[in-house]
Amino acid sequence: MYAGQHERKRIVAFSSAGTESVIAEGIQTHHLTVTSRNDIYFTEAPTHKVWLVDAAGRKHVVHERMDWPRGVRASTDESLLLVNDPRTNWIWSFLIQNDGSLINGRPTYH
Repeated sequence: MYAGQHERKRIVAFSSAGTESVIAEGIQTHHLTVTSRNDIYFTEAPTHKVWLVDAAGRKHVVHERMDWPRGVRASTDESLLLVNDPRTNWIWSFLIQNDGSLINGRPTYH
C-alpha cells in the first residue's frame, strides 16, 4: 500500500507486514496512483504540477500547465492518465508513453 504523508512531505509504501519504506521525499500530496510497472504519478496542486516517481526512484515533472491538479488515476489498461482540475471543472486526459512520460494532455471531461 502506498500513501502520501502530507505533513512529513513524502510518499511511503507499507509492506503486508506493516513495514514502512520511504519512496520519495520533499513531496506534499495525498493524490497519487501506482501503475503495474511501479510508476507513481502524483499531483502537487499548489505548484500546479503532475509528477512521476519511476520504479527506479527518479522523480520528475510530467506536466505543469493545470490550474489546480488534484485526483489522479490511470485507466484500467494504463494507457491513459486522468487528472482532476477542480478549479476549472475539467478532467484532463494524457497518453502514457513507454518511459512513463505524458503526451497529448488536454481537458477531456467536464
